[in-house]
Amino acid sequence: MEYKKELGQFMTPSIIAEYMVKESIKNWKENIPNESVKNIKIFEPAVGQGVFIEELLKELKIQWDN
Repeated sequence: MEYKKELGQFMTPSIIAEYMVKESIKNWKENIPNESVKNIKIFEPAVGQGVFIEELLKELKIQWDN
């Protein structure tokens, strides 16, 4: 764990990433038609372990499957 501190590496807990993703995209469904979902571009410059990307993909699937 100490090496992570030295290198400036931090991991966001999944529950925090889930909350941030839900808050970030909660209005997308009204503004983006279902057929446009495949054209959404996502940029995550500090992907690390992929916590935000994983939560975002889960939420997008939930949002547009309904």
